[in-house]
Amino acid sequence: MKNNIVLSKSSSNEDLKRYFTGVLELSKSDNKFPINLDEVWPLVYNSRSDAMKALRKNFFENEDYVTVGQNPHGREKGQFAKTDYFLSLSCLEYFIARKVRPVFEVYRKVFHKVAETPILASYQIEDPIERAKKWIEEQEERKKLELQYQEQQILIEQKDARLELQKKELREAAPKVTFYDDVLQSTDTMTTTQVAKSIGMDANKLNRRLRDIGIQFRQSGMWMLRAPYCQWNLHGTRTQTFTHSDGTTGTSQYTVWSMRGYRLIHALNANGWNIRKAIKSINPDWPGCQKKEGKEACAV
Repeated sequence: MKNNIVLSKSSSNEDLKRYFTGVLELSKSDNKFPINLDEVWPLVYNSRSDAMKALRKNFFENEDYVTVGQNPHGREKGQFAKTDYFLSLSCLEYFIARKVRPVFEVYRKVFHKVAETPILASYQIEDPIERAKKWIEEQEERKKLELQYQEQQILIEQKDARLELQKKELREAAPKVTFYDDVLQSTDTMTTTQVAKSIGMDANKLNRRLRDIGIQFRQSGMWMLRAPYCQWNLHGTRTQTFTHSDGTTGTSQYTVWSMRGYRLIHALNANGWNIRKAIKSINPDWPGCQKKEGKEACAV
């Protein structure tokens, strides 16, 4: 709102009423999210960050609130970009107003049309016709409030169900995320013997199996990957230095597998060595091999 009012725990009832009345008028336009979080969070929360965390945890973006980025180029000027949060009326009520009784009392007087002065109940009216009219109004209002309450309860239950579903999805995804963080992102490598042992094979059997399904071939004593696997960062070599009995030194090379390669081999073993099924089961974001002119495959 453009009323320069920022509410706080010390705001008077008049300040609250003036603010909520302005929000009510603004809500009559097409603006579905008329409340700036910065204007109301001090009513309940100790800091803006606490309010943002609670908002993101318990409400849904683009349904209960929207975000608007400000000053996207501010960092170039030594400033920090800021994101504003704008709330819907229902979000304001459940996120802010209902949490503080005095605030909610003012809120409902503005939005739920609760009169400042007492109104006579139907049983207090002497005229029978007026008493009957008033009784009908009371019953209609009661039914309206009951319907609103039921609708609000349904919305709350739906939001709770969505939150539970999100929590379930996160729990189910946790092992995959952990594997990706702990294994796929690791810079460690494993020898063919180590990888083969992890799936109950020896190195020779694993190499033959990978050759038979078309992933690698042997050339000049070295195992090399065919296209497109040669560009997937699956596999590499290490150089080992050794000393001969006559004191001279020599070197030899042996194959090592990256954590990507380790994951793919495990997926192949779990899917009957069917390449398409194995890749589909882990859905890796690996680029294909770009063939070089005159070469069918490239060494790792």
